[in-house]
Amino acid sequence: MPERVRREILITAMTYPELSTKYRESACTGGVFMDTQEWCRIYPMPIRYLAERVHRWDVISATVWQDPSKDSRPESWRVDADSIKAVGKISTGRGHPPTWERRHQLLLSPERCFESIERLQECQKSVGTSLGLIIPREGGRVSIEPRPAADEKAWQDKLHLVIDQGDLINDNYFFRADDN
Repeated sequence: MPERVRREILITAMTYPELSTKYRESACTGGVFMDTQEWCRIYPMPIRYLAERVHRWDVISATVWQDPSKDSRPESWRVDADSIKAVGKISTGRGHPPTWERRHQLLLSPERCFESIERLQECQKSVGTSLGLIIPREGGRVSIEPRPAADEKAWQDKLHLVIDQGDLINDNYFFRADDN
């Protein structure tokens, strides 16, 4: 059984919750361990069903463990949803004095920043790195394209599957520490 440890994590990003037949709904959450300042990916995170809401720039304390049989990426950690506790926040400047300096210390170190997607991909091939900040080049272009109608239909089909599945144990059951 993988070793479970309690860690403090600065939450830096959250995906939109995905429907899941196993967890009903979950989000992949990115962050930085406060003690080592290493990237981490926390999954599954039932963000809308936690006892306390978690937001970007919150510091949480949680019991986490790595399980290479489920995800071999070095930054990937599983979490006991019941163990999550908010323990702090790094101010975003909305109604508080901004603390950009602390965020810069935690996020903009050379180990976490890449000059291009190609450089991040090279690190992925050589050491398995799968998270990083990419510093955009001047003159770069971004395009947004609508998703195909087939994607919407697939999402609706999955939604109905999850809703119809129900839950025999109770309506609030999500991933817990004893669920492997």
